[in-house]
Amino acid sequence: MKHRTWFVLLAVSVVYTLVFYGAISPIRINGGVDSAIFESMGMAILQGKTPYIDLFDHKGILLYYINALGIFIAPPTLGLNLLSIFSLTITLKLWHKTACLFTNTKSAYIPVFAGLLYLVLYEEGGNLTENWCLPINSIILFLTARNLREKDFVSCTQGIWAGIAAGAVLFIRANNAYLIATCCIVSACHCLFHKRYKQFLAYSGSFLIGLGLSVSIILGFTYLLYGNECITGTVYGTFTFNFMYASKFGKHIEYGLLLLNIALLGVSAICLYLSRKYSNAYEKVVLIVGFVLFYLSCGKAGFQHYYISLAPLYAYVLSISYNQLHKQSILFIFIALFPSWGLKLALSMKNIALLIHYAENVRYIQNIPNQELDSIWNYNTRALVKTVLQRTGHTQCNRVFHHFQIDIDSTLKESIQESRPLWIALDPKGEWYAAEDSTYIKEHYEMKDYAVTHYKEKILFYRRKD
Repeated sequence: MKHRTWFVLLAVSVVYTLVFYGAISPIRINGGVDSAIFESMGMAILQGKTPYIDLFDHKGILLYYINALGIFIAPPTLGLNLLSIFSLTITLKLWHKTACLFTNTKSAYIPVFAGLLYLVLYEEGGNLTENWCLPINSIILFLTARNLREKDFVSCTQGIWAGIAAGAVLFIRANNAYLIATCCIVSACHCLFHKRYKQFLAYSGSFLIGLGLSVSIILGFTYLLYGNECITGTVYGTFTFNFMYASKFGKHIEYGLLLLNIALLGVSAICLYLSRKYSNAYEKVVLIVGFVLFYLSCGKAGFQHYYISLAPLYAYVLSISYNQLHKQSILFIFIALFPSWGLKLALSMKNIALLIHYAENVRYIQNIPNQELDSIWNYNTRALVKTVLQRTGHTQCNRVFHHFQIDIDSTLKESIQESRPLWIALDPKGEWYAAEDSTYIKEHYEMKDYAVTHYKEKILFYRRKD
C-alpha cells in the first residue's frame, strides 16, 4: 500500500509538472519571467560567475543553487523539471501523511487532491520560490499536526528540524517562512499553556541551533565558492534590497484572486465549524495563526503566485474536517475547484501555439553571437526573451542587473549609461520609463528586430550603435 501511494503521487506529480509548470516543462515553450531570472542566475553559477556581483537579483542564494543543480543535471530545463517532480511528490506525500492522522489511507487522498486543485488556481509556471518552499513547509506542518493530534509536546529534534527548515526558506524567500513561524508559535504556546517550561526552553534552544546550523552551512558553502564579497551581496540581495524593493514596488493587489481566496477562507471556516467536536483547539489555532501570518507576510502585495504558499493549510483544513463532512459537501468542494483544471489546461494549449509563433517571429535576435547574449537588457517587458533566445545566455529580465548593482531609484537612462548593455528589449508602450529614456535609447541604439508576445504586446530589440 505504501509503494502504491508513492506511485500514485509520483504519477500525479509528473502530469502536473508537465502541464502546469510551463516555465520549465519540456512540452511547453514558455520561458516565464521570474523563472527566466532564476535560470539565468543558475546558469551564471555554472559558468563561474559570482551571484549578486556579476548578476544580481533579490532572491535567496539557495534558489539559485537549486536552478544551477537542475541545469547541471539535464540542461536546459529537464533537470529542473525532474527536481520539481521530486519536490511536488514529497509535498503530496506529506499532505497524505497529515491527512492519515485524521482518516484512513484511501480517504486521505481527498485532501491531497483538493490541495492540488487549489494549487492550480494560483499556479504561474513553476520554478518559483513558493513552489520550492512547499515541501519544506509541509514537513514542519506534518510534524506539528502529529504532535497536536497525539497530544504530545515538541521535542528537541523537532526544534532542530524547524530551525533547519526556517534557515533554508529564508535563503529562498523570507516571506514563505510564515508557516514555519506558525508551527513554532503554536508548539511553543502548547508547552507554555501546559506549564512545560523546560520543554519550551529546550525547543527554543534547539530551534536556534537548527537555524544557526542551516544558515552556517548555506553561507559557509557560499564563502568557500565565492569569498566574503558574495556573502555581503547575499545578505544585501536576500534581505536589505528585497525589503527596499517590496516597499517601493510591492503595492500590487489582484482583487479577483483576493476575493476568491476570501471565499475559500469562508469555506474553510464552515469546514472547521462542522468539525468543531472532532478537532482540538490547537489545530484550529494553527490555521488561524497561519492565515493571519500569511497575509501579514504579503504586506501590500498580492501577486497570484503568493497564494501558492497557502496550499498546505487548505489541505490541512480538509484533513481535519473530512470525517465530519457529508459526501455531498466534499463533492461540492471538488465541483467548485475542478473547472480551474480545465481553464488552466485550455490556456496552456493556447499559449503553446502563440509562443511557437512568437519564437518563430524573431529571426535576427536568435542569431546574435553567443558572446553578446550576456549583455541583453530586458527592461520590464512581458516578452519571454528566454524563449526567443532558446534558453541560452543571461537575459536581464526586469530586475536582474548585470555586473553591478543599480540604485533602486535609478531611471532607465541612468541604468543604461552605467551598464552600457549591447542589447535592449523594450516595450514601446511601457509605463516604467520616461520620454527622456526613450530619446536616449534612440540616440545610442538602433532597432534590429521586434516580436509580438502572447500578451499581444510589441517588443522592440535595440543594439548599441558604437
